[in-house]
Amino acid sequence: MSKKNVKLVVLLAIIISVLLILFLVNFNKTEVLDYKVRDFFVRIRGNRYNLIYYFSRFITQFGYFLIVIPVGWFIFYYGASIKTYILVGCIAFSNITNYIIKVLIKRERPDKDLHWQDVGTYSFPSGHSINAMAVYGLIAYFIYKSHIEKKKKIVYISLLLTLIIFIGLSRLVNSVHYFTDVLAGMLEGVFFIIISSYIYNLMKAYNIDKEPMLF
Repeated sequence: MSKKNVKLVVLLAIIISVLLILFLVNFNKTEVLDYKVRDFFVRIRGNRYNLIYYFSRFITQFGYFLIVIPVGWFIFYYGASIKTYILVGCIAFSNITNYIIKVLIKRERPDKDLHWQDVGTYSFPSGHSINAMAVYGLIAYFIYKSHIEKKKKIVYISLLLTLIIFIGLSRLVNSVHYFTDVLAGMLEGVFFIIISSYIYNLMKAYNIDKEPMLF
C-alpha cells in the first residue's frame, strides 16, 4: 500500500472514530468509562498544592497560552515560509473546528469542585489536546522530514511527543475534561497533521518550498 493510500485509510479511520465518539458522548454512552477514568486521576493526584498540582497546571499551558513559545520559535527560524503558513493554518482551522463541535455538542465539564484550573466553554472535545497534537505533532513531522542528523531527530521528536502526552494527561489530572474529550481532541489533532502534511508535500512537489530552512 502506498503512503498516500495509508494516509487516506488513517484519515477515514480517524473520521469514523471521532464521529463514533461524538455519537456516544451525545447520547451519554461513555459515562461509565469517563467517570472511572476521572475518579482514577482524582485518587492518584492527591490534594491541591502538591508537586502534581503545580506541574499539571504549568504543563497544561503549553496547550494554550504558552504554545506561543514553540510557535514563536518556529516562525523566528522559518520566517515567511510555506511551513509557517501551514502551521498557522493548522492552528486556525483546528481551533475553529474545535469551537464548532463544542457549541454543537454542549457537553458540560466534570464537577467544578474537582477542577484544579479555571475553565470556560464546553468540555467536548479538549482544545488543549487538539492544539498539542496538531501543533507539536506537525512540528515533529517537519523535523522528521528534515535533513538534520538522526540522533537529533530522535531527541527533538521524543521531547515533542512527551509534551503532547503530558498535556493530554494534565487535562485529566486537572479534572477539567473527561477521557473521551481528550481522546477525541488527540484524534482531531492527528487528522489536521495528516491534512497539513499532504498540503506540504503537494507544495514541495511543485517546488513552492524553496527558501532556506533550519530543518
